Amino acid sequence: MAIADSLLQSGEFKDITQIPSIGVKTPQNGVVLIHIVLSLLGISPKGHIYIIVILNYALYVSAVYPLYKIGRSFGLKTESYPLLALISVYLGAWHIYRINLLAINDGIFNSLILWTVYLIIEFVQQIDDSLFSRSNSIIFFKKYSIIFLFVIVSFLFRLNIALVLISAILSCFLTKKYKASAMLLVIIGCVVLLFYLVISSIEIRSFARTSLSSYYRIIFGAPTFYEIKLQLWKIIPRLLLGIRKISNPIAISFFTIFPLTMIYYGIRGIKEKSFVQVFIAGICLSGLWFTLNFQNARVIWYTIPFIYLIILDHKFTRHLGYLFVLVVFIFSLRVFYWSFQGKIGRSPSSNLFSYMFDNSISLPIQNQLLLTNRARHTYFLLNTRSYRVSDSSDGILDGKITFPEELNWDSIISKGSLFVLGDSTYINNAYSKVHEMATSNGYDLGSKPFTPDLDEFEGWALVELKPIMSRKIEN
Repeated sequence: MAIADSLLQSGEFKDITQIPSIGVKTPQNGVVLIHIVLSLLGISPKGHIYIIVILNYALYVSAVYPLYKIGRSFGLKTESYPLLALISVYLGAWHIYRINLLAINDGIFNSLILWTVYLIIEFVQQIDDSLFSRSNSIIFFKKYSIIFLFVIVSFLFRLNIALVLISAILSCFLTKKYKASAMLLVIIGCVVLLFYLVISSIEIRSFARTSLSSYYRIIFGAPTFYEIKLQLWKIIPRLLLGIRKISNPIAISFFTIFPLTMIYYGIRGIKEKSFVQVFIAGICLSGLWFTLNFQNARVIWYTIPFIYLIILDHKFTRHLGYLFVLVVFIFSLRVFYWSFQGKIGRSPSSNLFSYMFDNSISLPIQNQLLLTNRARHTYFLLNTRSYRVSDSSDGILDGKITFPEELNWDSIISKGSLFVLGDSTYINNAYSKVHEMATSNGYDLGSKPFTPDLDEFEGWALVELKPIMSRKIEN
């Protein structure tokens, strides 16, 4: 939202949540374009969130159709238990449902991928030399154009679309679909060109710290034993069951079944010249390969339906798939039940932000001085840019915060006060700094909370530190 405001207000693609403004974190900013459109329509920041969530939900439900068609192409029979289980786990898994509804890039991308994969499968299966003639060339061109559009839009939300395209091209080569592979190569060429145009036209913080060539070395470097093991105890359990990690060695070894099944399906697909099998296996394996170095299951959330598709198709793993679907339903029902009972554990900061959102907490005057380590949250909740400072901002972890040069006594006096949002330690550190300034300038310092001191906040609060002219100066 802040990037969209920056573009509309100054024409710069910057993150303006903090002072001074900084470059964007990633080239994946599709949701920013949605915020821009909603802002131009005059919709409030809260309205942005509601509309994006509704859009995400509509895309999430619509993706059932391509998932059904992919399952049918893969070999699952209509009205069969495996196909029913596949659609059920997609709609019923809490960890899939939750991330697809968040007002971020992931939800839109995950749904678009299902549509894109379905369109690619349909296109490759139909583009055969015996069928490709002048009479139906217009139909093929339309389908090709739709795929191109979906790929470009998906690229704006997540760069992982490149992994899907590479999997499709390699699958075409391995199953001798050369004409389709050539046409898909044109699309990925356009994606690469678009990528370089994006990174050359805007400031991206992650690329400023690490060169693009370093990313290539990270991605294509040989994985370590720990990175491989990480897939089994963290990444795969997180994808399939929504659990964070597994520590039991027997359970860890049990999860080796899944990458082995993917490899088996890929090899079998090559032998049978089945593009669909090789493509789906390639999507799953390329995703796991990507997380060898980018160790976060969230970046390959789109692979979950495809992993379940492989598990539920083979007769030797199908019952295991049913078991996993059952476990996912149990976990999801437990989460829903705990939510209604108020037993879902949330962090103290999350409880504070939720309270501020529900009660429309705001600052008395716009563009007040604000100090916090949660600049994105405060920009949305308070519509104010902030000085983002943390314990590590000065490079030393000593439990203290260091004010930026711009945040000095003169600026505090000119604004009349300084607002601070953080936990009790953070607020006390800020108070000590400002109190020292006030004392040296002959002022006292008052403190006024703008949020209640509730147990669930555990010290997190929004407070105002206000310099008060001492009696000595008054006299």
